[in-house]
Amino acid sequence: MERFLSPDESNIDLIQLYVQALFSSAVTSRRCPVMYLIAVHHVNRFIYLRTDMQHQQLRYWMIRQVIRLHDEVCISIIIIIL
Repeated sequence: MERFLSPDESNIDLIQLYVQALFSSAVTSRRCPVMYLIAVHHVNRFIYLRTDMQHQQLRYWMIRQVIRLHDEVCISIIIIIL
């Protein structure tokens, strides 16, 4: 599992696919727990640990989208936990 979570994902296209999978509920904690963990982990790390200004608007958009999710667990993992 550690190899899926480290290093932090740097491919923006893949991060966007993770976000899309979470927002569309294609990946959920019940249906795909491993993929869910990977997606939530990398989205969280992208939002909070990327400091480059190049993707700042994308990070803000992701935060707004996460807040609109109906999955309280996902929201708390992405927004609250680092």
